Amino acid sequence: MWPPEGQILVEAPKPGPDDEWSSAIVISDNGRGMAPEDLALAMANVREGEDGQMPARSGLGIPLARQLIEAHGGSLELQSEEGAGTTAIILLP
Repeated sequence: MWPPEGQILVEAPKPGPDDEWSSAIVISDNGRGMAPEDLALAMANVREGEDGQMPARSGLGIPLARQLIEAHGGSLELQSEEGAGTTAIILLP
């Protein structure tokens, strides 16, 4: 559950005339953030482990979003810091 002071910001900055990408969406929050190993796991495709079991994770949202964005020629970048929040940057052609 989000704290009462929690915020989510969605931006769609106007690209400059020399920008390679024609569209960007930036989504950031001031939540609890993620440790580097959690961030890497969040971005990873879901694969079975050597024991044939699926890894413990809380959802498929980020890998699925990344795959959909990449299927349209774009990219998804996540930046996160524990205690400071997370930012997702979606770049689309």
